Amino acid sequence: MSAIRALGRLAVVSGGLAQLGCTAAAGAATAATAAAAPGAAAAALSWRRRYSSEAADAWDAMRVGFSSIEAEVEGGVATITVARPEALNALNKQVMQELVSACLFLDRNHPSAKVIIVTGSGDKAFAAGADIKEMATLSYADAYNSSLLNGWETLRTVRKPIIAAVNGYALGGGCELAMMCDIILASDKAQFGQPEITLGVIPGMGGTQRLTRAVGKSRAMEMILTGQRIGAAEAERIGLVSRVVPAAELMAEARKLASKIAEFSTPVVEKAKECVLVAQEQSLGEGLRFEKREFWSCWALDDQKEGMGAFVQKRKPAFTHKCNARPLPPELQTLPPPTLAGHRGLAGVHGPFASSSASSSAGSATGDYPALQGRTVYSAASGAEVELPSLWRAEPGKRCIVVFLTHFADLSSTELAQKLKAVLPELQGAGVGVIAVGLGNVAAARKFADLLQFPLDLLYADPMGDLYTALGFSRGALPDAPVSPYAKLLLMLAGIESPGTIQEVLRGYVGDRSAKPVFAQDSNLFDVLGRGYQRPFELATLRLYNMNTVLGNWKDLAPTNTRLLTQQGGCIAFDGQTTIFRHADTGILKYADVDALVAAVLPGAAPAGAAPTQVTRTLL
Repeated sequence: MSAIRALGRLAVVSGGLAQLGCTAAAGAATAATAAAAPGAAAAALSWRRRYSSEAADAWDAMRVGFSSIEAEVEGGVATITVARPEALNALNKQVMQELVSACLFLDRNHPSAKVIIVTGSGDKAFAAGADIKEMATLSYADAYNSSLLNGWETLRTVRKPIIAAVNGYALGGGCELAMMCDIILASDKAQFGQPEITLGVIPGMGGTQRLTRAVGKSRAMEMILTGQRIGAAEAERIGLVSRVVPAAELMAEARKLASKIAEFSTPVVEKAKECVLVAQEQSLGEGLRFEKREFWSCWALDDQKEGMGAFVQKRKPAFTHKCNARPLPPELQTLPPPTLAGHRGLAGVHGPFASSSASSSAGSATGDYPALQGRTVYSAASGAEVELPSLWRAEPGKRCIVVFLTHFADLSSTELAQKLKAVLPELQGAGVGVIAVGLGNVAAARKFADLLQFPLDLLYADPMGDLYTALGFSRGALPDAPVSPYAKLLLMLAGIESPGTIQEVLRGYVGDRSAKPVFAQDSNLFDVLGRGYQRPFELATLRLYNMNTVLGNWKDLAPTNTRLLTQQGGCIAFDGQTTIFRHADTGILKYADVDALVAAVLPGAAPAGAAPTQVTRTLL
């Protein structure tokens, strides 16, 4: 029946798909865009293109160009101050660009910053709201096309704790900025409110969502529908702020709190923060499962051994913020040299999670990082346009996996994302960055993340495929043929000029049925995501399930640019700027071997400078 339902979806997909209506989201003005202009903004944001191993020097150079904020780092605590006292620290576009860019740099690049404090200059205002003069004359088209205020949501991707030290008015956008932070400390003179209703608009930086989660529906309704302000004591009573302190002691208390947090293991603090944030967005069951995975992943850290050892020995722990150094698994240590291109598995078929040979060489590997310079993608979380290399710290010893999915309606993207999601705790616990890029627009990326419960902050969209072209990934069969998406879909499903989705999906039903199956403990779906590999029957069943999901949401997921329907993807792992693993897809469901990828980037894997891992494995 699963096969019948999945194939039945083909009747729903009609020639009208040529006019798919997914509108490409124009990202908010970003630091990369601002850097194109001369002057202070270019100096402030040039760190995106300057990856010096001396991150502290890069930070100092970055600070020189700030015009709307002030920033400093001392003793593991970074303090960012909105410096527009003449405008009561109103939040304009320049403040957004500088504050968000500073937080991203401190989070991903700064060598010693462990906690970030955000406050406002003077004693009158934390931030009295968005800059009304900057928005008053905009049209609907202006607001929509510029993704007005969307850039602020990039703060959701910051992993280090952010403390808001609210020292006066926190109104409108100022209240929303405070709620974006992880902890709010308020002076006894602070005032909070969402007065947008008095200006003929509604909150636009998350006020309706975060305030409701913080204080409950009824009180949030009252504040938002009346524009009512509340004082610090009332904010503390209803749970909007953590605590209230005398105005003269606000910054001292904020630094004391930040210093206390900075004493602990940085990766463990980040895990704890993420788990609390997940609690606001997921069901209890999903949250508990996420917490368990993060809890277990702590055993990948040296700090777990140090913390528990110190407790037993009755001494203060000395956290190193590092992960365990483990050797490659024995089965990977004994793999033959990478000369297996063209090797075929049982009956000439590759295994379900086997990659075709990764085609890179040491020479081409050195060109991957330079090829990404200046290339931009769009964040699924915020819609903002960002330069891809700015998303990880490109220093020796800092490893990052960049997965280039095919388009968001492709079965290969779905399956690879599922497999990647299963190993995220292990990778993140080891300090390895993970970024996934897919072909299509931001709306499709968000739908894709929602269907798969894939972390939105790790997902980015490439609406034109320029990144894939720059990296030399195959464009697939007949990429420029002037036919409708429906016609290309039929070609791919039937296997004409391609390996054939239907053949790959159904292939498992004629495989080795005596192989031991592996079932998920918390799902009624077959577990193809773990380290065990189930018999082909279960794999084929899950592929039919995925195929049904993809075809049922084709209109929302498929790219409007028909050329992208046949574009192949790949996977590259970097150590700093050096490629240590590279795979280029060669057809449908011929994506990177995820186990080999994980082994290549975990501690104990090949050092930077070694030839990229090239692996072909047969699992059936």
